[in-house]
Amino acid sequence: MTVRGIRFDEFIARLRWGARLAWEEIAWPEILAVAVLVLGVGVEFWVNKPLRQELRELRAYTAMATVDSPAELAVAPERGGADLVAGFMAFLPATEMREQQMQTLHSLASESGVALSRVEYGHGRLEHLPGQRMTMQLSVSAEYGPYRKFLHNLLLGMPNLGIDRVTMERTPGPGDRLNIRLETSLYYRVADPGSAR
Repeated sequence: MTVRGIRFDEFIARLRWGARLAWEEIAWPEILAVAVLVLGVGVEFWVNKPLRQELRELRAYTAMATVDSPAELAVAPERGGADLVAGFMAFLPATEMREQQMQTLHSLASESGVALSRVEYGHGRLEHLPGQRMTMQLSVSAEYGPYRKFLHNLLLGMPNLGIDRVTMERTPGPGDRLNIRLETSLYYRVADPGSAR
C-alpha cells in the first residue's frame, strides 16, 4: 500500500524517526518553565476566582455598612484598666483553694501514670494587686504520652496555673522515659485586699 508514492511501512518509519528526533531535540527546561507558568496563571484565574469574588462582596458590604450606620460597627466599648484587673481577679480562685488544688495535682499525676519525684513550693504576693502567686517546681518522670495527658489534665483542672518553663531529658538506659522539670505558677485571689501588700 502506498501513500502518494511512499509505502505505508516507510511512512510509519519516517514518522517514528521524526518523532524520535523531535523528542531528543526538545528543550526540557524551557518546557517545564512554561508549564509552571501556565499552571500558576490557571490557579490565579480559575481557582482563586471565587475567593476574589467573595472579597469584593465583603468589601462592598462593609463600605455600605459604614456609610449607613458607622456606630453599629463598634466592636466593643473601651474598658478601663480597673475593669480588666477586677475581672481577672474575680476569675482567680481564693487562697483557701490551695490545699484542694495540691490534692488535685497529686491525683492527676497518679491518674495519668506519671511519677512526681519532687515538688518545691514558693510563695509571693502580686505587686499592686490583691493576689498571691505560688510557684511550683515539679520533677516528673514519665513516658511522653502519659506526660502529655498529665499536662493536659493539669491545665484543665487548674485554670489559674501558668507554665513558666519546661525542660526535658531522656533517661539513660533502655526505654522512652523522660525526666521533666516543670516550673509553674498558681495565682490566687486574696479575700481582703489590704492583706495583699
